[in-house]
Amino acid sequence: MILVDTSCWIEYFHPEGDGGVKERLSTEVRKGTVATCGPVLCELFRGVSIEDAKRLRAVFSGLVNVRTLDDDWGTVQDLALRLKGKSVQPPILDMVLAVVCKRIGATLWHFGDQHFHVIEKALRLKMDDLKP
Repeated sequence: MILVDTSCWIEYFHPEGDGGVKERLSTEVRKGTVATCGPVLCELFRGVSIEDAKRLRAVFSGLVNVRTLDDDWGTVQDLALRLKGKSVQPPILDMVLAVVCKRIGATLWHFGDQHFHVIEKALRLKMDDLKP
């Protein structure tokens, strides 16, 4: 299973987005191995037009939607405190995505988001940065 960050979806849907991301993500969507979760959808839908939102809803309705659990939020809090102790404060939604990804044993895909490199080390997360 692959949990895909907003940064990859932006590349995927942008007319001039990265071709490698488009190809890899299209392949995995066809295989049925791509998942999403609420935080990613919230970030993505915040930045699209109403017309694009209709099209995106159709795309995302075919993906596995992984829910956050109450325990995930405690894990995010612990992670935030550990990283703050190292003078690092990644965005909350990145930490939520990483915690959910770790819980389900998925690989996290992102596109050049440096916060995930710090989180990866803290959680021993399986991750793939698709930025060339």
